[in-house]
Amino acid sequence: MTDSKTVKVPPQDGPKEKLLCKCCEDRLHKYETYYANLVRRGIPEIIRIRENIVSIPDFKYKSVRLILLSILWRLSITSIPNFHIDLSSENQEILRNAILHDNPIEPDDFPIDTFLLHLNGESSKGLVISPYEEKEFLDVVIGGILYRFSKVRFDINRNIKIPINKTQWLAKLKDMRNVKWLVNVSKKVKDL
Repeated sequence: MTDSKTVKVPPQDGPKEKLLCKCCEDRLHKYETYYANLVRRGIPEIIRIRENIVSIPDFKYKSVRLILLSILWRLSITSIPNFHIDLSSENQEILRNAILHDNPIEPDDFPIDTFLLHLNGESSKGLVISPYEEKEFLDVVIGGILYRFSKVRFDINRNIKIPINKTQWLAKLKDMRNVKWLVNVSKKVKDL
């Protein structure tokens, strides 16, 4: 049973691995619920700033930032081959402590860039794809949103151009055909 403010979440049917104790699961549950409701219902209001940049107003920075940092941390400790990413033990510990202490840390630490994916102008909000990893960044697609995580603190190479920060969540509109690794994944799926 759901009320008008809660979206019914379908059961997960992908690979599962217990990574958190009950206490930590409960700690992250409130952030996961907020994020799931925000993304599954559709981001309620998007303000176009420029042709390909939008602002997502009235979001809870701490909730969004902590759930995304927890995704980065969980990907670094999972043993599931298609989902595991390389992250230094020092960075794993920084992320673990941030999550444990409900501290979203500064936006310059592990900046996160956001792309709202579309194909021919249609949202791809149901799309979830295994992570794509480069040396200094990681792309993850969840709910049709491509998150580019910097795997290093203070992204000196500027792989992250417009990070989510405390006052605004800016996102780029991006046609999926312009994300090379997504195109390659699509071609492999079609060949199966």
